[in-house]
Amino acid sequence: DQVTLFGSSLSNKSCTKSGWMRKANGWTAVAAQYERSKKRWFELHGDTLYYYRFVPPEAGRGKALGFVVVGGRDAEVKAGRSREIVVSTPKRPYHLYLDNPRDHASWLHVLLQANSAGPG
Repeated sequence: DQVTLFGSSLSNKSCTKSGWMRKANGWTAVAAQYERSKKRWFELHGDTLYYYRFVPPEAGRGKALGFVVVGGRDAEVKAGRSREIVVSTPKRPYHLYLDNPRDHASWLHVLLQANSAGPG
């Protein structure tokens, strides 16, 4: 089973976690980030976090809007303000928001693991 997301082959990368988060533009003013954020479906495959406008028809299938490599020394994952996760890359910061503390803790845990595991 080979899956293509945003031009990447994921035949050997299983989905670690998936679900809804809100994503704000990294350059939006801090006070307006949540209000201007957009709800996206996210899937973590290895050290790469893909995001979609809608839930793919089958988990892991469909065209991703984009992706963020969270693994390695060039990326930093940290808890932000209330229910926020900030993924900083050399190109830009990504501000992700969760609806509740349980989901925030769960996503933060897997993203920190992917970050510390490095590329792969």
